[in-house]
Amino acid sequence: MKRISLVFNFIFLSVLLIACGEDSASSDDGNYVVTTGGTSGTLYSVGAAFSQTVNGSESSLNLTNQASGGAVENVRLMDSGDAQFSLFGGDMAQDAIDGMNDFEGESHEDMLKGVFSIYDQPLNMVTLEGSGIESFSDLEGQTVAVGSPGSGNEVRTRQVIESLGLTYDDINAEFLSIEEGVEGIRDGQVDASIVWTGLPTPGIMDLASLDDIHMIPLTSEEVDDVVSDFPALYEHTIPGGTYDGVEEDVQTVSVNVQFYTAADTPDEDVYSFMEIIFDNTEELENSVSTLEELSLETADEDVIDLHPGAERFFEENQ
Repeated sequence: MKRISLVFNFIFLSVLLIACGEDSASSDDGNYVVTTGGTSGTLYSVGAAFSQTVNGSESSLNLTNQASGGAVENVRLMDSGDAQFSLFGGDMAQDAIDGMNDFEGESHEDMLKGVFSIYDQPLNMVTLEGSGIESFSDLEGQTVAVGSPGSGNEVRTRQVIESLGLTYDDINAEFLSIEEGVEGIRDGQVDASIVWTGLPTPGIMDLASLDDIHMIPLTSEEVDDVVSDFPALYEHTIPGGTYDGVEEDVQTVSVNVQFYTAADTPDEDVYSFMEIIFDNTEELENSVSTLEELSLETADEDVIDLHPGAERFFEENQ
């Protein structure tokens, strides 16, 4: 009986050790999940481009690009270990670190680390030409898609709307993803959609290819009010010609999108990832036009606390 007991204990411990090894493999075997946003948004396209570039290299890294509900979900997926890399706005990262707004009662300061800054993510407010919605104030009483619940898109939209004197009740908010909001405009179920995304975003491009659209601008006074209330945002211009039929520049605000990782991601893997990305910027630009903004010279600007692997990369390569 004693021998049987010893054999059983040995088998049990062996299985336990194997299981523990499998649990930790996600952070040290080169296989990583990148969480982004909805499939018709720029975040998802950028994540896909990064993943394809890394997976096509000679590196041992392997990335899986995963759609998500946005920044809040992304942070929590990283915190739980279900994702190791992510893309979202710098304002949401700061909220996650400070435990503010949708992260109230949480603190992700020890977990969330910056890798590099990528591109501007401006506020796009789109409607159909002839809808009668010419300015922000015209949104009152209209049905407006504001983003998936808890996404960076939705949180930021709520903040801007309230900063300019309205609430969700005033606009009949619909909590729809980028793709659902665009589809809602096309089907006549939604009057306008508010989208924070890199330029140009596939969803709005598709809408503009089928219908005449109007991009709703902010006035200079509205821009000043929003930037005053939310310093992470800044004035931005959507150039005329970005979308079919919209020839004039559109004044708006923007936030900077950054790439993040978990604190326990191995330094050498973060370094290797960055090396691959910045060695292939031309190919990435051809894949996603938004990535024309990606520059090694400015990629460390305004980024939250850098991961040690990213810090070493910038020290050795800038």
